[in-house]
Amino acid sequence: MSRSLLAAGPCILALLAGLAGAQTKTAELVGSLTMESLGSAVVLLGDVDGDGLPDWAAGAPFHNNVTTIPGRVYVCKGSTAAAIRVLNGAIGGDDFGYALADAGDVDGDGVRDLLVGAPDFPQSSGHDSGTPGSVYLFSGASGAQLLHVTGDNPNDMFGTAVAGLDDVDGDSIEDFAVGAVGYDGAAANGGLVRLISGASGATIWSAAEAQVDAGFGARLARIGDLDGDGFADLIVGAPRFDGPTVDAGAAFVLSGAS
Repeated sequence: MSRSLLAAGPCILALLAGLAGAQTKTAELVGSLTMESLGSAVVLLGDVDGDGLPDWAAGAPFHNNVTTIPGRVYVCKGSTAAAIRVLNGAIGGDDFGYALADAGDVDGDGVRDLLVGAPDFPQSSGHDSGTPGSVYLFSGASGAQLLHVTGDNPNDMFGTAVAGLDDVDGDSIEDFAVGAVGYDGAAANGGLVRLISGASGATIWSAAEAQVDAGFGARLARIGDLDGDGFADLIVGAPRFDGPTVDAGAAFVLSGAS
């Protein structure tokens, strides 16, 4: 990796178990097709429909698990799970909705926008079939497509993970990161993360992993400004990274700015 690495190493995560007894279910959205895989990705959005309550989105990337049907994303009313709108992938088997993230208010209309990963775009012969992958940016207010950025190479699976970040390039528009676990540029399936301009879709910086089959970029998450440079930083998952043992996995914290 050529980016600024802030942290990497073993850690212990402790989770507190919930108290015994059923939690109150306030709303639900259930898929309707066999192997639709609704809920493979979920994300909290802002108040999309103007009712004063936050709304959310859920991805159904396999949408019947056939290569003739694109993936789907449901943008849902926070209080009832009723669909505000449905976004559909562009081509059958594209796994549209595999990854979702809050992009911030990229178009400046006061409503937070939505990133959608489609790592098998453009699909032609089955899932994970040598496709470069792509990411879409949609207006949270209207559902209009603001950007469509594709991977550079066959097998990249660009769009496996997405994360909204700050305005890194100084154009007053939030930028975002995309993972491409199949990227071979530094090592076969080593993986890649690209920081993308929210205004133009151009690459601001990229970081590639030099270990074979590391799966770098499989998961991404925005984190606070750890290095004090005024920009949110980025956690990158590499679940097949070889540490003390094969496929031990790793997580890396990268500077969002540099």
